[in-house]
Amino acid sequence: MEKKKSKKNILHFIDIVTNLYLFLSLIIFCVYLIMPLFGGIFSAKALVIYASWIGIALAIKYLINKFKNDIKLKWYEILPLTLYAIFCMFLWFPLPFNILFSILVVIGNIIGYRAQIKSIVKEK
Repeated sequence: MEKKKSKKNILHFIDIVTNLYLFLSLIIFCVYLIMPLFGGIFSAKALVIYASWIGIALAIKYLINKFKNDIKLKWYEILPLTLYAIFCMFLWFPLPFNILFSILVVIGNIIGYRAQIKSIVKEK
């Protein structure tokens, strides 16, 4: 019982932090979107990067909602999230780091998926 309460508290905290991150990402994205109206330079690259921040925040919110309801993720749900995270790594970081971080994303998602499968087997 205590473990479930602790898990809910952690998920609630992560949800609050994600909401803040999403709010700040939307503010920055909107600022870069309307900046050309006031004489600023239009930067498509900046818009894509800040839009990817919004996408990551929405993906985290999706995962948190799944975990709050104790719904296990299927492989076809993890695959697009993994591909999106790899895309973001190549977008955000220079060449040697993006490959390293992409490999870490794939390894982390495989480990997480396998741990989830093991917990399902233990529950049965």
